[in-house]
Amino acid sequence: MSDLARLTLDRIERSQRNFKLALAGAVMLETALIGALLWLTDFSDRVQALVFVATVGGYTLIALGLIMLATHVDRTLLRALQANR
Repeated sequence: MSDLARLTLDRIERSQRNFKLALAGAVMLETALIGALLWLTDFSDRVQALVFVATVGGYTLIALGLIMLATHVDRTLLRALQANR
C-alpha cells in the first residue's frame, strides 16, 4: 500500500473516531435536554404538551436525517476505496 493511501486511511479513521466521540457527546447533551423538558413540562397544560411533542418530533426528524447522511457518506467512501484498489 502506498504512503498516500496509508495516510489517507489514517485520516479517515481519525475522522471517524472524532465523529463517534462528538456523536456520543451530542447524545448525552440531547438526553439531558429532553430530560429537562420532561421534568419542566406541565402536561396538564395542552399548549406545553403540544410544544413538547413538536420539539421531540423536530429533533427526531433531524436525527434521522443525520443518520441517513452518515450512512450515505460511509457507503460512498467505501465505493471510492474499492475503486482505488
